Amino acid sequence: MNPNKAPNDTLAARLEQAIELAQLSDHSVFALGAEPSPPLRLPTLFAGKDAPVVKHFNNPPSLRPAGFGLRHDGNSRIIRGELRQALVPGWKVLELWRDGMLIYAVDALVQPCWGSPRSDETLRVNPLALIEPIFLFAKLSSLIYHESPQKPLSIAYQVSFRRLMNADKFAFLAEGPLDKLFFSNGHSHSASQSDLDRAIVWPQGNVDPEAVAYQLVQEIYHWFGIEDPRIPYTKKNERDESVIDPEQLVAAGK
Repeated sequence: MNPNKAPNDTLAARLEQAIELAQLSDHSVFALGAEPSPPLRLPTLFAGKDAPVVKHFNNPPSLRPAGFGLRHDGNSRIIRGELRQALVPGWKVLELWRDGMLIYAVDALVQPCWGSPRSDETLRVNPLALIEPIFLFAKLSSLIYHESPQKPLSIAYQVSFRRLMNADKFAFLAEGPLDKLFFSNGHSHSASQSDLDRAIVWPQGNVDPEAVAYQLVQEIYHWFGIEDPRIPYTKKNERDESVIDPEQLVAAGK
């Protein structure tokens, strides 16, 4: 697995196009992408709303009511016979392409900088508003790729930030463990730049959302200069590997 794999040109181009269509080109943006290899064929992507892959796309998984998820208005449309798209201008966009590429982009002041900017004009990444949508994106990808008659051999996942700054100040992220009320503990780390593109490769077709989410979150925390033991909402799986714990995400959101 190469955690610093350069973003694919096609994914990069489609992501920038999605950001522009969502009218987020002048906003701080948080984005996620998934690219199966080899490219898939989703024969029911343009079928009716009762097709399982369409159901998953129109009703993305969630952990709790009003959580930091991928939900949209439940409607999507076919674009040029190439992709299915759910677009909320000025807020978010979710896309699924015929080749299996999945893209999500959202105004970063909604996710993951919910509650920002502060009185000092700084952007602060809310750990729950960061990690919950990453886990749910990984979960959605697992549901979608399960419906494909052709299973991927590997999947490249990408996490991106654009313009993650305010008033010429880079964003901050608190290390764990976190105060349950304020999602912080007084120990915050500043990003060193405003843009990020990092990718990890999941080396099989069966997706473990908890493991994929942890690896993406890990890339972000390392970018902020935070070590692995300080990543919140984690647990050890049966192989003694660190993964994201959805039960902790639910508890933190109460």
